[in-house]
This record gives sequence, C-alpha cells and structure tokens, in this order.
Amino acid sequence: ADITFKMLTIIGTTIAPRVYDGTLTTGVITPGSLIGLIGAETLLVNATGSNYATKNVGSQASNISYTLSDGANGGFANNYSLANETINGLITPMPLTITATIPDKFYDATTNVISLNYASNKITSDNLIFARTSAAYSDPNAGINKQININGLSIAGADAANYTVTNTNITSTGNILPKPINVVAVAQQKLLGDVDPLLTYTSTGLIAPDVLTGSLVRDLGETIGLYNINIGTVTATANYSINYTSAIFEIKSPADALTIPNAFTPNNDGHNDKFMFFNNGYVLSNNFAFKVFNRAGQLLFTTIDINEGWDGRYNGVLQDTGAYIWVMDFVNVNGTAEHQSGQVLLLN
Repeated sequence: ADITFKMLTIIGTTIAPRVYDGTLTTGVITPGSLIGLIGAETLLVNATGSNYATKNVGSQASNISYTLSDGANGGFANNYSLANETINGLITPMPLTITATIPDKFYDATTNVISLNYASNKITSDNLIFARTSAAYSDPNAGINKQININGLSIAGADAANYTVTNTNITSTGNILPKPINVVAVAQQKLLGDVDPLLTYTSTGLIAPDVLTGSLVRDLGETIGLYNINIGTVTATANYSINYTSAIFEIKSPADALTIPNAFTPNNDGHNDKFMFFNNGYVLSNNFAFKVFNRAGQLLFTTIDINEGWDGRYNGVLQDTGAYIWVMDFVNVNGTAEHQSGQVLLLN
C-alpha cells in the first residue's frame, strides 16, 4: 500500500506592515506554527509572498507559498505537505516633509508671496499637488533672506492618500528686491545774471504714499553755456532703486533769448513780410499776448498766438510807412512774467 503525505496546517503567519514606497513588494513575512506533526518531529518552514496587487496604502492581499525542509527528531519534509494560503498585509502612509523656495520679487508694499516652488521627499513618479492656506513675508520692505511664514500646507492629486504631511506650517526665506523707479530731470534755462529757476523732475514707479526727497543740482558755473543737471540729493527709501536721466541747464545771453526786428517790409516778396519776433525757447506759448498800435493809440493788431505776426494791415488795408508801437506780455521759461514794448518801422 502507498504511504501518502500527511497534510499539515499553519497558523499565525504574518506580513509586517511597511511604509508606502511606491512598489508592490510585501512587508517582511514571518511563518506561523505548523499543526499536525507526528510526535516530537519538527520541520523548518519558509514562506514567500506574491507582490501586492496595488502600490497604495491600505490592506493588501498576498499569496503565500510555503516550502518545508527537514527538521529534528525524525522530521522529514518528504513525509508532509502544506497548502499555500492568502493573507493580508498593511501599507501605511509615508511621512511627507515639504519644503519651499520662493522666487525673488520686487518691492510692492505688501507681504504677499507671488509664487512658491515646492519640494518634498515624495516618490519621484507620484502625482502630488501642493497647496497652502497662506504665505507671507514678515514685513513688506526690501531685503535679502527675509523670513516667510507658510501655513496650512496640504496635498492633493492621484497619490495624495499614500502620504501624511508632517509639517503643515513651515518657514522659508526669500528676497524682496528694491523696485526700479525712473527719475527724469526737466531741462531748464536762464538768462545770464538771472537767478536759477527751480530744478524739477518727473518720476514713475513710486507706490503711494511713498515720495522722493531732496533736490536736483546742476554743475557749477555762471557763464554762458550748457551745464548738466545731476541727481543731487534726490533719494527714495531703501525699497527703491533710482534710474536717473539727466538734462541740460542752459545759461543764455540776453541777446539770444528773444529777437525783435526794428523794421519790416510787407510787400509779399517772401522776405520780412510780417512783424514778428523770434522766440528761442524763452517765451512760454501758453502765456502770451502781443499788440500793435498806431501813434494815435489805435489798436491795429492783437494775438495770443506766439507764431502769428502782423502783416502791416488793419481791416485788410495796408498801413502807411511809419513807426508803430508794439506791446508784448508773456511768461518766460523761468516762470517770470515780463512786459516789453518798443517801436517798429513799417516800410512800404
């Protein structure tokens, strides 16, 4: 007669929990106790498990295959048989540590963080979306390596359930750079011997209520010529960097400021047909009045157009040869009101 294998059973085989690592491998398998051995016989048992069906956190099944080998007290593996079984192991969430780097920003008077670049110890191929409830600089002023408080870190995405965020509130550092602003000097001029006009500038880029302080200065000198207008003491706070554009300050000869002819010939030959002055930038066109009278005091011509001259006519009639009186009121380039008058000779 045949002697058949004696069937054994096993109890207490375990798969140790393991932390999520993105793979299908099981935890460490510890075989249980054999039931059904004859007398004092013993056997050795080895257990191997199949890969889990998924990589994800939770209870996962593995098919356990047993291999028997000879033991003590006459225990021979060939005399016994042990069936395979399926048991469950556990994958636990991987602790996730999040860090963040912050791109530089220019001063904008707020503590707002424009964007964050997240990093972590996640499995490289996993899909995670990082978010936070708030992120802010400790103060709005320009500076290097400024503290940034980041709160309410969380994750989403296809693999988020496989992780536990260990640091929901973190600190990082970032740079707020001075905001570039433009300061452009306004060209100025004066007549030789006059007091300097106020040097002015335009600016763009300042954030209200921030203001510039200080004054422009020009190169030293009081002779006729051109002088640079320099930034002088014009400054902003450390939250700004100034891009300065210079301009020219000109000291002019009084003879060059305004040229007024003493005679004209309105004969339509294309030369000297109108009585008008030549403005070399000295007279402001928006504050100008020009009048011509005959010697009897009759107003013959008036204009507020700096480019309009008298053609020697009144009501379309050419006036007689002779002297005529002119009066001019204007504001000069330095902002000073002037009144000038004189005579002009009309030659037919």
